Amino acid sequence: MNEKAKTTAEAMAYLLKKGGEMDAVKLTQLMYLADKYGLTHYGKNITGDTYYATNCCVVGKTAVSILKNLK
Repeated sequence: MNEKAKTTAEAMAYLLKKGGEMDAVKLTQLMYLADKYGLTHYGKNITGDTYYATNCCVVGKTAVSILKNLK
């Protein structure tokens, strides 16, 4: 597991611990918002993930990869 995947997985685990059970869309949106906050306030995002737009939301490539491997 590379550093970006490890950081993304840790951030996802933190959000699930604090927010409880949630679906994948909500989790990826919270990841996006956390990275956006980090970027605007500290000059870099938390996970280093690359984001792209889908029909329903903005998702990170690494986050989607991790979620697909869990299924």
